[in-house]
Amino acid sequence: MAQGNYLNSVEAANLLGVNVSTIKRWTDSGKLNCIQTAGGHRKFLMKHINEYLKKHTEDRKNITVLPYDSSEHRQLNHLIQKHKIEDLKEHLLRYSLESKYEEVSMILTGLALGQYPIYKMFDGLVTPVLHKIGDLWEHGKITVVDEHISSNIIRDSLITLREIIIKVDDKSEKVFCLAFDDDQHDIPLKMVQIILEQRGFDVYYSGQRTPAESLEKLISNINPNRLYLSCTYYDDNWNAEQLEAKEHEMDILYELSERYNFELYIGGQAFEKLSYDNNKIKRRLYTFKDVYKY
Repeated sequence: MAQGNYLNSVEAANLLGVNVSTIKRWTDSGKLNCIQTAGGHRKFLMKHINEYLKKHTEDRKNITVLPYDSSEHRQLNHLIQKHKIEDLKEHLLRYSLESKYEEVSMILTGLALGQYPIYKMFDGLVTPVLHKIGDLWEHGKITVVDEHISSNIIRDSLITLREIIIKVDDKSEKVFCLAFDDDQHDIPLKMVQIILEQRGFDVYYSGQRTPAESLEKLISNINPNRLYLSCTYYDDNWNAEQLEAKEHEMDILYELSERYNFELYIGGQAFEKLSYDNNKIKRRLYTFKDVYKY
């Protein structure tokens, strides 16, 4: 794959499984979009490739996201082309633990280019691997540094994935995404952002460690239609004061929801333990399919 943001004609041809003259013919006819430099060279964004493959389903089977320079890469390309999610779990876990960013990124990118539903990728592949990484750390099989590095490789790969997602142009509704003040895990919220942008929402992403008390100014400026709150981190050792602080944060959000007339959506494992007012929540989200659907 190309280094940086752009593919040249040779790299685009290798990715799509065609020759360079075909790429030239497609761009000349407008079948495949590109950026042409002042010198006449064609440059491609992964988004251009994704747009092409969304329209031309017959070419998805030829996607080659990794060079055929080893039997391992040949096998991985096959698994991506065939959407072998159960097998890809093992590879995604191993590559993330081995700090192999390119392979991790190409698994996610390859599935997206093959038009595998993003929410299915998140529910069936990324989330189970993240849980497995957490389990390995909890059982002392990897260090906390290993856990952070492997999780951040997946997070960085999601940021790359976000760049190729085809978004709906009509952004008629605004959405604000945030996590609790002390929630240290924003990867699920990043996946929520990607799905919402794919659906056509105009997303404002605050991310992790957002104090509820500081939100009113932001909300008054943004005037969102929806607010998505993530809380994935829960500590069984939280005392009554800490739990009370969480309830206080929720109370602030309930009040802001009424004052600024936005819908409140919540998701994350911690809500299995935390109390919240069902009457003031538009929807409790359990899966990324829920995010895509509602």
